Amino acid sequence: MIGKYSLGLWLVHSVFFNSCREYTLPILLLPKNPVLVLLWGLAICFAVTFVMMILIRPLLRLKNKWLFPEKP
Repeated sequence: MIGKYSLGLWLVHSVFFNSCREYTLPILLLPKNPVLVLLWGLAICFAVTFVMMILIRPLLRLKNKWLFPEKP
């Protein structure tokens, strides 16, 4: 499951370390235990990626329909 969404996880995790870090990093570090921080961060990134992919899938289908029409 993680491999299927790895690109999205990689893209979403950057929100914790870029210009928004002063707002998002405290949310990531809430558990205070390193193992729990890892699991918490993975859960947050996975949830955001999962929702993002649900929204993107129709656009990908539409793109494929327009660029690669089925031949009669």
